[in-house]
Order: sequence, then structure tokens, then C-alpha cells
Amino acid sequence: MKETFYDASVGWNLRNDGSVINAKINTPIAVISWASGTQIRVYYLDNANFICERAYEGGATWVDGSLRTYNFQAAPFSQLAASIAGDNNANLRLRVYFQQADGRLQELQLNGTWGRSTRTLPIATLGSALSAFGGLASLPDQWWLYYQDPSLKMQETLCPTSTAPWVQGGYRVPGVFRPGASISAVGWGSASEPRVAHLLVYVINEKNEVVESAFEQGWNNGNLIAKGTATDSAVSAIQWDGGGRQIRVYFQRGLTLLESAFDGGHWNGLQGNAIPIYH
Repeated sequence: MKETFYDASVGWNLRNDGSVINAKINTPIAVISWASGTQIRVYYLDNANFICERAYEGGATWVDGSLRTYNFQAAPFSQLAASIAGDNNANLRLRVYFQQADGRLQELQLNGTWGRSTRTLPIATLGSALSAFGGLASLPDQWWLYYQDPSLKMQETLCPTSTAPWVQGGYRVPGVFRPGASISAVGWGSASEPRVAHLLVYVINEKNEVVESAFEQGWNNGNLIAKGTATDSAVSAIQWDGGGRQIRVYFQRGLTLLESAFDGGHWNGLQGNAIPIYH
């Protein structure tokens, strides 16, 4: 597995020492970072489908995290999602999500040591894509998880507090989706707006289109972001502040990895004129 990076002075590059892990073929991948990108965790499956962790803590070296030693085994078809709340060792909370053989989703929690949550999550279609986030400034104890249910609808489940049960959310997106269709979600909220969340969810439908659903006061019906993705392309989104709300959405067209960018006012790459970054 390789690592690419973006530097404002040189653009996109493939890191020379970018070999991060050796994983099973077609492993799912989930990544989180904090502390301005100086702390990175990569989650993946080994050849026996045990969930593994690779860690970057600054400098030039990647090291193995502790998660593999706990022997949490996913179904062979499972995808992965990871989420983080907090930004330092005192308040850091990590979550990793996977699917077991009967289709039910599972949550792992790092609170000093790794453990499996006792809370019940939904059953998803086998091989469902997963996307998760939590710990927003406005809702620090709430977690969201997005997945595809057995009827192939894209769904949202959320956990209002660290001890409350998971409940179905209000996210709905029209359209038809292939089994395992990709989904990626981002969210934010400021401490000055308690109990307010801003959510964006990106999916790839059967027409090979990237569709965005947004939650402000409620969910909209979806906006077209890009056309002509590769069949069964994955989609991945990131969000940050910087001169206005910044959103980046990544997907594949042909053999090229593409980026659509929202810089606070409009999309660059709307309806398919995306930016090639590496191929």
C-alpha cells in the first residue's frame, strides 16, 4: 500500500517511502488523523481477516499499532470505517467499525485499551460500504455510521451519547444502488452552536454518478457532484476550514483517481470535470 500527499508548494506526490502496510489483496482501508496530521492511523485486514492498525506518529517511520494483538476478526467480505473524537491523549476516543459473518455491524472502541462495544448495531447487506464520524464540537458525544441495508438502501444510524443505544437516522437518498455501493460522510459543528450539526454524505449510484446529500435543518434530496465514475468506484470525502468551507471528494474514472473540490462558493469539477491527481 502506498501513500500520496499534497503539498501546496509542489502539488500531489507519491511519497518515496510510501509503503505503509502489507495487507490481504483488496483489503478495506480506513484512515483517521489528528494533531494537524502528525498522528495517522490506518486500519486494514490481514490474510486471516483480523483487523490491523498501522500508525504514523511523526518522523519518517510507520509502526504497527496494538489493535492486531486483540484478535478481532471481521467477515471476509467486511469493509471498515474509523472515527475519532478529541485531539490529544487526555480526551482521545477512537472507533473502528466492521461487519461480522451474519451481516451485523460491530463497533470497536479505544478507551485506554481496545474493546468490542456491547451496543447493538444494524444488519447491513453483505460487504456494505461503511463511513463513520463523531465527536463534533457541537455534539461531542454523538457518533454517526452510514451503510447499505439488505434491501440495498443507503442508511444512517447514530448514537446520541457515549452510552445510548444506536438509533436509525433520517438520512435518505433517492436512486438505485449496486450491492456494496460506496458511501462517504463528513460532518462539522462549532461549540458556539450547541446541538447543531452540518452533515454531508456522498454516494455513487447505479448511473455511476457521485451524489451529495446535505443536512442543515433537514436532509435535502441529493445534488449531482460528478458523472462518469468507474463502475464500482469507491468515493471518499474530507472536510476542513480554510478561507471558507473546504470539501474534497475523491473517486475513480477509468484508471485515473480524481478530485472534486468545493472552496466555499462553488464546486470545481462539478459534473465530471474533476482534477486528476495520480494515476
